[in-house]
Amino acid sequence: MKTSYLALFYRSWPRLASKALQATTANLPNSFAIGLFCVAALCAAPVPLKAQDQDPFYYEIRPLFENGEQLGQVYRFRNVGLIQCLNGDLLAFVEARHDVSDHSEKDVLMRRSKDRGITWGPYEAVWGHLEEDHAGWKDPAPVVDKATGRLFYFMNTNESEKRLFYMTSDDSGYTWSDPIRIPDSLLRPEWKRWRNNPGPAIQLKVGKYKHRMLIPGHIVTHEDRHFSVVWYSDDHGESWQVSETAVQGSDEVSIIELSDGRVLMNIRSHGELDLGLDPSYRNFMYSDNGGESWYGLETKRDLPWESGHGSLAKMELGDGNLLFAIHPLVVKRKDLTCFVSYDEGKTWPYKKLLHEIGGYSSTIVLDNYDIAMSHNHGFRGEHGIDFVRFNLSWLTNGKEHANEPIQPLSQAPGVKATHRTVWREDFELADRTIIDGGSTAWTILGASDAPIGTAVSNGKFRARDAGGEIVWQTGRIDIGDAKRISIAVDAIKIGKFNNSDSLRIYYRLGDGDETLIDSLSFSSDPQEDFETYQIRKHDINVSGNQQAQVIIRSRINGEDKVLYWDRVEVARAE
Repeated sequence: MKTSYLALFYRSWPRLASKALQATTANLPNSFAIGLFCVAALCAAPVPLKAQDQDPFYYEIRPLFENGEQLGQVYRFRNVGLIQCLNGDLLAFVEARHDVSDHSEKDVLMRRSKDRGITWGPYEAVWGHLEEDHAGWKDPAPVVDKATGRLFYFMNTNESEKRLFYMTSDDSGYTWSDPIRIPDSLLRPEWKRWRNNPGPAIQLKVGKYKHRMLIPGHIVTHEDRHFSVVWYSDDHGESWQVSETAVQGSDEVSIIELSDGRVLMNIRSHGELDLGLDPSYRNFMYSDNGGESWYGLETKRDLPWESGHGSLAKMELGDGNLLFAIHPLVVKRKDLTCFVSYDEGKTWPYKKLLHEIGGYSSTIVLDNYDIAMSHNHGFRGEHGIDFVRFNLSWLTNGKEHANEPIQPLSQAPGVKATHRTVWREDFELADRTIIDGGSTAWTILGASDAPIGTAVSNGKFRARDAGGEIVWQTGRIDIGDAKRISIAVDAIKIGKFNNSDSLRIYYRLGDGDETLIDSLSFSSDPQEDFETYQIRKHDINVSGNQQAQVIIRSRINGEDKVLYWDRVEVARAE
C-alpha cells in the first residue's frame, strides 16, 4: 500500500520523542523524569529496518565518470559494470578509453561508494597502467562468489578479441590479482573470436547448479556469424567451461536466474539472423541446465528495441519477483527506458523513461531494494557515465512498494588458513627503485650495471634487455622453525617473446644451492604478446633450515619486450 503521512509520523516518532523528552524532563524531579523516559523507551522500541523506512519516492541522477583528465590521463569513458560486495560497498567499473574509438587503448578504472551510491570515492586505477601495455581492456563484468566472498572481474582485449581474462579480489576490490586468462582450449575451431559482455555476471542461487557462476558473452565464427554463449564455473573459478551457442544472430546478452532455477537470456540481435529473431524487439531464450545449453526462442513484442546492449535485473519480494529490463527505445540510443515484468519475463506491461539519452547500462538491485543503474550518457558516451538511483515507489508512480526487511549481505564462511605469510614484496615503492634495504630486503646483482628501466615501475618490478642475465634476489628470509614453506611469484610478459628469452625462479635454503621452482616457456605467436603467469611451489621441505631466499633470473633479447613480476611471497605451512 501507499505510504501515509501517519506511517511517516510513526517512523519518525522515536526520534521526535527523544528530542521532546530531553526538553520536557530538563527541569522535572528525577522520579517523574525516569517515568517519562520509560514510557518513551517503550514507544521507541526498535523495529527491523525495512526498505520502506526511507523517502517514499525518490529518483536521483548524477555524473559518475566524467570525460577528461583523471589520474594523469585524458579519458573518454564508456561501458560500466556495477556490483555490490558482501561488505555492502557498491563498486562501479568502467572502460577508460584513451580515444573515442571502440578499438582504442583502454584502462580499467573504478569508483567506490560506501553508502549505496549516495556519495562516491575517488577514481582508482584497477588495471592497464603498465607502460608497455597498449591493450584495450574492455567490457567490465563483475560478479561476487557469495560462497567464498571472492570478487571476480571479467574483461577482454581489443587484439583479435580472442583473449578473455579475469582478475580476483579477496578484500572487496581494494587489491587485485593480475589478469588470469580463460584457457584457449575452450575456443572451438569454428570460432575466430569471443568476448564477454559488459554489465554484471551472475551466480546461481537455487537447485542443482547452486553457486555456479555464469559470465555472459558471444562468439563470432570465421563466416562472421554471431552466437551468444556463457562461460561457467562450478569450482569457484578454478576451472571454466563454455556453453553451447544460442540462436544465430544473438550477440550481446544479459542473463538472470528465475525462481524455478532456469536462466533467462535477454538477447541483442546482430548480423545474419535466424528466421525466428525479430530485430525490432528483444528476444529471449532459456536454459534449464544452468546455462549449458539454450532453448525456447521467444520474441517479446512488449519490449521494443532500437540498438545497443540492454541490462536485466531481478527484485526478490515476499509475494513474488519483479524483473527490470532497461534499454533505449529511440534511434541513436535515446529514451533509456525501464520495463517491469510481474511474471518473470512472460509479459512486460509497465514502462517508465529513466533518461532522455542513454546507451549501454548496468543495473542491480541493492540490499535495501534501491535500484542502481549506471549508463553511457550520449550515443557514443560523449558525456561520460551517469549513475541513477531510484526506488520501486518512484518507478511505479506509487502503485508498488518494496516493504521488505533490508537484505542481510551473507558473509562468506571463514576459511581455515593453511599457510601464514612470513615475507612478501608487493613493490609498493617509488618508481626506479633497484635496491630495497627495508624489512623486505632485495637487490639486483650488479645493480649499478642494470639497464635503464630495470627497476620498480607502477607497483611491479620491470626487467628489460640487459645484454645478458638479470638476477633479482631477496635477502635471507627468517622462516623460524617451519617444517614446510610455499613460494609464490606473479609474472607478466609484454611483447613478442621467443625461445631465446627466459624467466626462471629458484629458492635457496641456508647456504645450500639454488633449486629450480619453474622455468617459463614463452609463446612466439604474435597474437600472444600479453601473458600472465602464476608460479607456485607448495610443501617445500625446509627441516633443519631457518632461512630461505628467492632468486629470479631473467634474460630478455630485444627492445620491444619486457617482463614484470610482483607479489613475491614466502609462507610457512600451519
